[in-house]
Amino acid sequence: MYSLRTKVLPVPIHLKHLTIVDSSLSCETVAVGTVRCTCGNESFHLLYPGQTKEYQGRTIPCTLEIDGDCFFIIKAKCCQCGKEHLLFDKDFHGWDAVLCHDPKQSSLPRPNLIIWKCQNCDKSAHSIVFEISGLSKADFIREVGDKFDGENWANAFEWINISLRCKGCGLESKNWVDYETA
Repeated sequence: MYSLRTKVLPVPIHLKHLTIVDSSLSCETVAVGTVRCTCGNESFHLLYPGQTKEYQGRTIPCTLEIDGDCFFIIKAKCCQCGKEHLLFDKDFHGWDAVLCHDPKQSSLPRPNLIIWKCQNCDKSAHSIVFEISGLSKADFIREVGDKFDGENWANAFEWINISLRCKGCGLESKNWVDYETA
C-alpha cells in the first residue's frame, strides 16, 4: 500500500535526473524547479518543432501539424556537454499521454526540432525554470482509481510551464511554454 500524503508534488520520472526542486515554491500539487544537466551545467539551447504564434505581444512555440498529426516537443541541449534532454512531448508526458495514451500517434516519427533564439538578442543559450502542476496523490487515486500505478501518479501532471532567461541579454521569457496536458 502506498501513502496518500506528500508535501511536494514529485517531479515526473523523465525530469528527475535534471531538476533541482525549489521546495519553498512547491506544494502538494505544484513542483517548481531549475533544469540542470547531468554534467552540472544550467545553460541550454532549447529545441522546439519550429512552429510559433504571437501571444500577448510575444512569440512562443506552439503545436506543429504535419499531415493532420499534431506534435509539441521541447528538448534542452546542454551548452557544455551537448547532451539532449527531452523536457516535454505531448504524446508521452502529462495527463492525456498517461491516461489516454494513443499508440498510433506516439509511434509516429518525431519532427526535426530547431533551436530557439532570444527575441531580443538572437542568442540561443538560456537557463530554464519549470513548473509542473497536477492532482495530489490522494485526489489522483480518487479520480482514476487503482487501475494506474499510484507510485507514479505525478507523471500524469495536468500542466507544464517553462520559463527561460537568456544567457546573452538576460531577457526573461515567463511562460514560454504554458501547456495544459489534460
